[in-house]
Amino acid sequence: MLLPTSTLLGRYEIRSLLGAGGMGEVYLAQDTQLRRLVALKLLPGDYTHNKERLHRFAKSGCIALSAKLTPLPLSIIRTF
Repeated sequence: MLLPTSTLLGRYEIRSLLGAGGMGEVYLAQDTQLRRLVALKLLPGDYTHNKERLHRFAKSGCIALSAKLTPLPLSIIRTF
């Protein structure tokens, strides 16, 4: 489900694809309310009904926040 540049997801505007893997895709996005760049990780739709995959998704976000694996200012994990 690759998203084109400028796609709006709520308050986030997609800028580019940063990477993709088994858990979904990570995009560079602009938070249009806070006016800053963020990393936005999206799960495939069928994963949202699998508790184990959702747990792994949340855990990967916590690891990224605690380890500061990205130069982007991450402070919120949000699901849609």
